[in-house]
Amino acid sequence: MAMFFLLFSLLMIKVKSSQDPRAALHNGFWFFKCAAALGITIGSFFISEGPFTTVWFYIGMAGAFCFILIQLVLLIDFAHSWNESWVEKMEEGNSRCWYAVAFIVQ
Repeated sequence: MAMFFLLFSLLMIKVKSSQDPRAALHNGFWFFKCAAALGITIGSFFISEGPFTTVWFYIGMAGAFCFILIQLVLLIDFAHSWNESWVEKMEEGNSRCWYAVAFIVQ
């Protein structure tokens, strides 16, 4: 899947609008995209053990680390903005209700 989306991200470099011919490839051709993704997935099972799999393992580990780090930052940012919103509502209106909601959620 990483190779599939890497290929599409490289194809979409400098596409500014949906009028670009490459944008039609991105927005359509679902049968061919699904077939390509399925073909890449099935083909990956036939890669023999060797230096490629070792290198790909480390690339996958680095990608997974970056993915988890980004998700953690997004989760913390979401919780922080949610908390700010609720504290603001506590200060403006019925604080007892918002304190109860914050207590139940936490």
